[in-house]
Amino acid sequence: MKNNLYTSRLSKSFIGQGMFEILNSVQSLERQGKKIYHFELGEPFHKTNSKIINSLITSIKSGNTKYTSSFGLYELRDKIRVSTKNSRGYYPDLEQILITPGANSIIYFLIKTICNPGDEVIIPNPGFPSYIAACNANGVKIRTLNLTQKNNYQIEISSIKKLITKKTKLIIINSPSNPLGVIQNKKNLIEMYELIKQNNIYVLTDEIYSRITYNNNEFFSISSLDKCNKHVIILNGFSKSFSMTGYRIGCAIGPKKIINKMRLLVETIVSCVPPFIQESCTAALSLNNDLIKKNNLDYLKKRNKIINKFNETNLDFVIPDGAFYIFPSLKKYNITGENFCKKILNKYGIALVPGIFFGSQGKFNFRMSYTTDNTSLDKALDLISKYLHEL
Repeated sequence: MKNNLYTSRLSKSFIGQGMFEILNSVQSLERQGKKIYHFELGEPFHKTNSKIINSLITSIKSGNTKYTSSFGLYELRDKIRVSTKNSRGYYPDLEQILITPGANSIIYFLIKTICNPGDEVIIPNPGFPSYIAACNANGVKIRTLNLTQKNNYQIEISSIKKLITKKTKLIIINSPSNPLGVIQNKKNLIEMYELIKQNNIYVLTDEIYSRITYNNNEFFSISSLDKCNKHVIILNGFSKSFSMTGYRIGCAIGPKKIINKMRLLVETIVSCVPPFIQESCTAALSLNNDLIKKNNLDYLKKRNKIINKFNETNLDFVIPDGAFYIFPSLKKYNITGENFCKKILNKYGIALVPGIFFGSQGKFNFRMSYTTDNTSLDKALDLISKYLHEL
């Protein structure tokens, strides 16, 4: 009797990121000669700083192309310790820091480490699609924390309390948020920390956009309340703030026992992150803040340009405090985000992301990433305004 060559039951629940499906469609249109205005990916427009690039090249030429510790290079982790002290007020131990192949992988590694099949994970809705994908890939149950525009997408502690059960293992939060651009306020996060302590559960705080904030909006990390010693795990990386999306490197900070187990997964799946990539990140953390300030000022100007244009329409939106996304609602136009995005792509070549890709709460929304050049942004805003007036 022969075995059946089927894929696993779990693999049937695997999903990717809808943004890359859009990119595939967009590239097909471009090959046909259509002009496309790109607002679909969270891809910084700014070039990677030359010191970062030169550090990588020098590292390769110096022969730093061998295996290294699955924890990550000592020098990079030590830089992260200092950076964490400066930004969050505490020094994590080296054994609390793990360098990973991209920041996305941290979501999967953590859930695989702390959850059993059937355990529950609370995720934001709208929220980053990889939260759902990682939960599905690990066979855990998703509970959605609905965020609403009426209170500026702030987390309501009363809503979290209703979702927590004896099977709840993890809550995922994201501040500043993709796709919302919202920073969660300090008071809410302090209350949430007390709640997770009372219920003895973990929180993964996705802080990949923590360096990208506007108008002195204060970013507060929930990790500062327990220094990542027991309940809190940080997800962070270099892709967004340093324009290093293709380098594929992330950083997790958490309780030593959790980090060590996640390290074993890194060791098993990829062995280690290339040392020359890590050395370029050490160079990134050695730069002064002028680069970040300059880039953030550029994002702020583009954000304000979008706000001014959208205020001339019937779009409803929350003004972003950070990251580089805006998440307008089309309810007053009585059109779903998915329908709108398809039509405006085909008619005017504007690539946006339907809000439904980020959860059911985004049915009538679209996400616009303002990381393109000013000429393309100005043209696209005029076309979006024109299209909305045609509806």
